[in-house]
Amino acid sequence: MKYLFQNFFHTLHHYRASSLLNIVGMAVAFAAFYVILTQARWGLGYNQHIADVDRIYLMVQPSFMNSGNALPIMLRPVGEALCQSASCVESYGVAEFSNRGHSTRIFIKRDNHVQALSTDYQNFSLGALSVFGFEEEQGSFSDLQNLGALAISSKFARLNGLSLGDRVSTSPTGEPSGGYIAAIWKDKYQPNSGPGSIDMIRNIRDTDIDNWSEQSYVYFVKLRSASDEAEANESFLRKYRELLASQWGESDELDTFISDHAITLVPFADVYYRSNMDFKQFVSPSGSRTTDFSLLAVALLVIVIALINFVNFFFALVPSRVRTVNTYKVFGTSRTTLILNFVAESVGLVLLSLALAAVIVLVFARSSAIELLSAPLDVDINRSILVLTVAVALVGAVVGSIYPAIYITSFQPAMVLKGSFGTTAAGRSLRNILIGVQFTISFALIICAIFIKMQHSYMLAYDMGFNQSNLITGYIPGNLCWLKEGNTAFHNKLRTNPDIANLTWADGQMVSIERMGWTRDFEGRNVMYQCYPVAYNFLDFMGIAVTEGRNFTQADEQSDNGVYIFNPRAKAECGLTLQSHIVGHTGSPAEIAGFCQDFQFRPLQYGSLPFTFYVFGKDHSWRDGLHQIFVRTAPGAKPNAVMDYIKTTALELDPTIDADMLHLYSFNEVLSNQYHREAKLGWQITAFTLIAVLLSLMGVFGLVLFETQHRKKEIALRRVMGASIGDILTMLCRKYSLIVLICFVLATPLCIVIINLYFSNFAYHTTLTWWVFALALVLVLAFTLCIVVMRSFSTAISNPVESLKVEG
Repeated sequence: MKYLFQNFFHTLHHYRASSLLNIVGMAVAFAAFYVILTQARWGLGYNQHIADVDRIYLMVQPSFMNSGNALPIMLRPVGEALCQSASCVESYGVAEFSNRGHSTRIFIKRDNHVQALSTDYQNFSLGALSVFGFEEEQGSFSDLQNLGALAISSKFARLNGLSLGDRVSTSPTGEPSGGYIAAIWKDKYQPNSGPGSIDMIRNIRDTDIDNWSEQSYVYFVKLRSASDEAEANESFLRKYRELLASQWGESDELDTFISDHAITLVPFADVYYRSNMDFKQFVSPSGSRTTDFSLLAVALLVIVIALINFVNFFFALVPSRVRTVNTYKVFGTSRTTLILNFVAESVGLVLLSLALAAVIVLVFARSSAIELLSAPLDVDINRSILVLTVAVALVGAVVGSIYPAIYITSFQPAMVLKGSFGTTAAGRSLRNILIGVQFTISFALIICAIFIKMQHSYMLAYDMGFNQSNLITGYIPGNLCWLKEGNTAFHNKLRTNPDIANLTWADGQMVSIERMGWTRDFEGRNVMYQCYPVAYNFLDFMGIAVTEGRNFTQADEQSDNGVYIFNPRAKAECGLTLQSHIVGHTGSPAEIAGFCQDFQFRPLQYGSLPFTFYVFGKDHSWRDGLHQIFVRTAPGAKPNAVMDYIKTTALELDPTIDADMLHLYSFNEVLSNQYHREAKLGWQITAFTLIAVLLSLMGVFGLVLFETQHRKKEIALRRVMGASIGDILTMLCRKYSLIVLICFVLATPLCIVIINLYFSNFAYHTTLTWWVFALALVLVLAFTLCIVVMRSFSTAISNPVESLKVEG
């Protein structure tokens, strides 16, 4: 053992450059492997660790808006009746796991001190707590039946020093207007799960329990056994028919409707990756199985490249080490001992690389670059990933060193000590194949990274069909928003600023997947559309033309039942005309003023849906105003100065506003945030591509190092026979150029398949263009030839007589 360690440190000392390069390369690869796997694990493990998740299901029905899609929202009377009718249902309830929850600002008042907190809360029924296995740590869930009672996670309580009985307020003064903490649940859920993503729960109690017009509730059930899914679906079908027959009466149309709109169950564990689901934002964030498996593939490829380098670097040292190895053999050291020595060196190098990789991950986790990731790197969450990384590294070290060790110890001592040895054709072919694998991987990653970045740029530059120029938007809390009493003074003062050309208001972001969905009975059938309440001047402000009928007028805000303007898809799918009337927010028929031009109101991952702008009439008491402001700045105005002016004016007119709730952004920034997942994926793939390419170039360096060492005599003979330095370099470059071209041909069809698969996640996407493939070829070929020329030049210009003496 002492001999092994002595030889390991001897290798580090005498081959410092190559050893350091190898250690750094492997450290970067192991760090990348760990980071990539944490990101892939986040998606692949989403909701999987929840107890009894195989028995938890989401209730869905066919979408009214998109054929083939599922709809996870329903009427509470229907959901309650169906769940109660099925004896195989152990527990059921209403719950929301929105994409980002309902992020809100709450205030805790203690001893005249007000503590402000940001929290994500969700609406639950008590039955849903049982479905997902929530357990009380303090207090009782039964107390949530009381008005204002709230439950929080133990983690949220611990981080913020909260306890049972603390009063929760929605007012910055801390006055008890929001409720109180009645229960604290055990924090046993991973962050990559629905229950693990929320801090606070509010009991919805019997809200809309008998309302047959509010279709906005998400129902989950836990079955007694996972094998009861078919029985539950049959029970739901029978009860659903019974319910609708009691409402509409028996008819042939009823049976047709039931067969087309049957309510069924979807495994909750599968929801994260389901793409064919409307209003999925109420249930789960959206994941891409393609993306996560692509990340896994990248992780594997990075490790493969690193291990190929590992093998090639060992071979690169053969010419300089084979004499030493065989000297040991002459003095009686067994071949087995020498092989074990090489394996020990390999393990030692890998252990040093793992230590350096740990440092790299820690530094990265504490840098601003961590924002590029979707999942945390914490070891306590990712212990299995850490163990796997170490295991892969050590197994790779052993396996990767066996063949070089066998090869370098295979020469006869007498032959080597005379100074003449060579490589076999099989050995050269193996190393060329290994470097070819690296090049093929590099091509695939470069091409995919470029197209992912192009897709992100395409989405940001896409013409959404409305005026996005010089636009600022943000949330205005309190009484200053549209339809509230403080708005007139606020609105008028903003208009006095010459840097503000115009402004308008709406209920939420213009481009969003989270929006009200209204289901209405229209001419004997259910129609569904996304509803976007706006101020009367909104369409003019956004430059959205009305193609049929009229635009909104200020008088519409004094109408009895509100006024609609629908998009072309709603007109076509719902069969609407200007003479149609459809129920508005008051429960009475509302006027359709017109139909507007088509435009994009959802991120480009999603296609169009039936959609309507809606102006509240004089009865808007059920809605807490329109809080989203849109400001068009004058040409040449500084956006930051305008945002500061809006905030200052708001705080001046309403000092009770919490300044931290005033969020203002440029519209382009808001739009970019809609594509944060694509942006992160683009940066991740780009970063890991750069790592893979650098590792591949290191592999080329190692192979050229080996080849120039081995071919010194051949190169010297060519020089003696009159070959120029250029001829020598051309000979070496020709070989690697051929390898690069072959790898490019192999990688191209693979890239086309991968990119088309990636584009399938978007309703709108850029196109495959030839220049991306050409650019990847030029980049890889240029860098490769640079490495070959730089590494070979010293051998090519060396004195051939000296080389012949050494090799002869």
